[in-house]
Order: sequence, then structure tokens, then C-alpha cells
Amino acid sequence: MKKVLTVLLAIALLAAGGFGAYRFWTHQRAAAAPSYEVAEVVRGTLVSTVNATGTVAPDQEVVLVFKTPGRVAEVFVSEGQTVEAGDLIATLSSDDLQLALAQAETTLAIAQAQRAKLLAGPSAEDLAVAQANVESAQANVESAKAALESAQRAYENLVRGPSEDQKKVAAANPERARILRDQAQAAYDQVAGAPNVGMLPQSLQLQQATIDYEAALANYRQVTAPPTQAQLAAAQAQIAQAKAALAQAQAALVAAQANLERLQRGPSAEDLAIAEAQVLQAELGLQQARLALQNSELRAPIAGVVSQLSIKPGELATQATPAAVITAVDRFHMTVQVDEIDIGKVREGQEVRITLDSAPQAEIVGHVDFIAPTPTRPSNVVSYKVVVAIDRSDHPLRSGLSATANIITEELRDVLVIPNRSIQVDRTSGRTFVERLVNGQPERVEVQLGARNELQSQVISGLQQGDQVVIGSSGAFDRVRQSFFGG
Repeated sequence: MKKVLTVLLAIALLAAGGFGAYRFWTHQRAAAAPSYEVAEVVRGTLVSTVNATGTVAPDQEVVLVFKTPGRVAEVFVSEGQTVEAGDLIATLSSDDLQLALAQAETTLAIAQAQRAKLLAGPSAEDLAVAQANVESAQANVESAKAALESAQRAYENLVRGPSEDQKKVAAANPERARILRDQAQAAYDQVAGAPNVGMLPQSLQLQQATIDYEAALANYRQVTAPPTQAQLAAAQAQIAQAKAALAQAQAALVAAQANLERLQRGPSAEDLAIAEAQVLQAELGLQQARLALQNSELRAPIAGVVSQLSIKPGELATQATPAAVITAVDRFHMTVQVDEIDIGKVREGQEVRITLDSAPQAEIVGHVDFIAPTPTRPSNVVSYKVVVAIDRSDHPLRSGLSATANIITEELRDVLVIPNRSIQVDRTSGRTFVERLVNGQPERVEVQLGARNELQSQVISGLQQGDQVVIGSSGAFDRVRQSFFGG
């Protein structure tokens, strides 16, 4: 019985030892199994990019305003409508502008006609009329001279008084009237006693003779009396009036002669210059009137879509309020900010692959169109504005879409590349390493790298095509830990 127990105990010990050995070697085999990925060193194309975010914007977007204020007459478009360059958007009330234009056209026509007449020279009729005016003016001068001489003689006669003969003639008239009166008186005396003497002819004859005598005496006294101050003043006024008339007639003669000479001579350089200036002034006035009328019309300067419309018929439009916004929808761009660290890699003309937040799968391509020469400093971060022109795309674009611009700064073809995840960096020395599989075991190898992007790096030395490198190796410490402590 004791031997049986001993045998059973030995068997149990052997079983336990075997189970322990089995478990030990199972753990060893599990620990030896690789816990990492493997990547092959291959030849390929390495694309280096600089990424920046921004928004899509149209190349052209024009805000339209009326150049002059006025009442909106008509609006010919609606929001969202497609327009061509030159299409009429809206008009202002322009009745007064139409009248101003017509007046300017008339003024120009008059100025042009006057210039043409001046250049054509005087006609035969014009010369005949001018000659007749000279002759008439000369006759007026002679008539005015005669009137002046007459007024002067009258004044001299008034001052000198009547001559002796005139006095004798003036004295003879009262004497003759006295004699006739006396004869009439004698005839009247003969019938004075008649009852109806007042009805007799002798009475009437005596009255008439008496009146004639008194009139002759009054005329004699007037003729022989010296001139009064009023008479002298009136005579002097006649002389002054005659002199003024003569001066006026002489001035009219000079003007008529000058006009005749001008017609005979033809237009002078000054006359032509004045006529040309008047035509030019009228043309400028017409241009201003046309421009004012044109400014009452609002037209699309570019082809696009009416993205905003802020006016209605009857409203008052001013320069301070945009009337409409025209957005071109055929060409778009992005404006992004590139950090100072990356701006040295960016060049105008470089290809840009654009990813829309709203459509990540859309393939949109552009190119670097402009790089600002001076930086911006938002929040003390130095960056440079870069404008990316978006090439035409089948995918519909809209203003304001958020997007990422991937600027391709370098593209190397047929170079050795490895995943960035396989690269280890010694922080002390800055040297780079990878773990290359040699006979199934990772072996640390120093490598020299070139260009890189977010996923891959170029291998310059240290590896060959076909080598396998470890990605995510746990290392010797992990293998020991797994051996002693289990999975």
C-alpha cells in the first residue's frame, strides 16, 4: 500500500511537472510571437504638402450703388436671377434728366451752326445789308449835323435878338393895325346912335380891328423883348440833344463800318477760337447730360447671379445704401494663412488639392495664385496670406464653404519610402533609427532621411528596397514582461 502511494505520488509529481513545463513553454512561445506590424521598404512617390484652412469665395463680387440719389422707377431683376454683363438692373426717375439732355443737344446744334456760318464767310446778301447799314448810318450822321447847326443858329439868334429890319417889320404891323382900327372906329361912330348898333357890320369890324391891333402890339413887344432864362435854357437843351444824337449817329456809323470791314475781311483767328470753344463747351454739356442720364441706370458690370437686392420701385435710392450685389459663380478662390515656418516652401503656381468640409470626397484642384510679401500677425503669430485660385470643377461651389488647402510643395518620384510610424528618434543626438527584420528578429539600424509628409519619409541611406521594418515593436522589455507576467 505504501508503495502504491509512493508510485501515485511520483506520477502526480511528474504530471504536475509536465503541466508546468507545458505551461512555461506555452508562455515562451506566446512571448516569442511578434506583437508588431511589418512594412516593406518600397520605391514610390513622396508628396510633401503644406496645409491651411479657409473659406471659398468668388473671384468677383460687385456691390452696385446709384451714383446719384433719386426715386427708383423700375427694378428689372430678382434675387437669384442670372445676369450678363451690361444687363439693366434698375432705373431712377429721369424726366428732368431727359429735358436736360434735349436742351444740351439743342445748345450744341446752335454752337455748331454758328461755327459753320463763321467758317463759310459772309454771303452776298450779308455784304449788301452791311453796306446799306453804313450808308444809312452816314445819312443819319449828316442829318444829325444839320439838326445841330440849326439848334446852334436858333440859340445865337435868340441871344443876338431881332435885327433893325426885323424891328421895323415888327413895328409896321402894329401901325397898320392901328390905322385899320381907327378906320373901323370912324365907321362905327357914324352909326353909333342906331338902336341896333351891336348887330351892324361896323360894330363887328371895330371889334376885329381892335383885336388885331392888340395882337400886333403884343407880337411887337415879344419880338423886341430880350430872351428869358427859360428860352435860353430851352435853346441850350436843343443844342445838347442835337449833339447827343450826332454822337449816337457817329457811333452807329463806326459800328456799321466795322461790321462791313469784318465781313469783308472774314473771320479772325480769335473769332474761330471762340466759336470752337463754344462748340467744345456745348459738347461737354451734352456729355454731362448723357452721363447724368446714364447714372440713373444701374447695369451689371459682370456676369453672375444677383445675390442681394435691396431696392424696390418708389423707394429713395442713395449712394450710402447698396442697391444690389452681383456675384460671379464661374470662378472661385481661397484665402488662407500659412505659418512662417512653412511659407518658405510655398511658391506661386504650385498645385493645390482642396478638401471641402461639406464634401470630403470631392476632387477639387487649384494653384497658388498670390503670396503676400508682408506678414500678418494675428495674436502675435506670424503668417502670410496666400491666395489659391480654384480650377474649374464639376462639383458645385458656393461662397463661404469651409475647406482645407493642401499645397503640394514637393513631389519626389521613384524614391525609397517608409512609414513615419516606423521611425525612432534619439532625443539626445537627434539621430534617426528603424528596426529592420533580420532573420525574423528586429535589429536597430540608423537611417538618413530626406523629405517627408504626414505619412511617409524618404530614405536616403541605411535601407534598401525590399527590406522590412517594424512598426509598433514592443521591444525587449515588453517581451521579458510578457514572459514573466503573462499576456
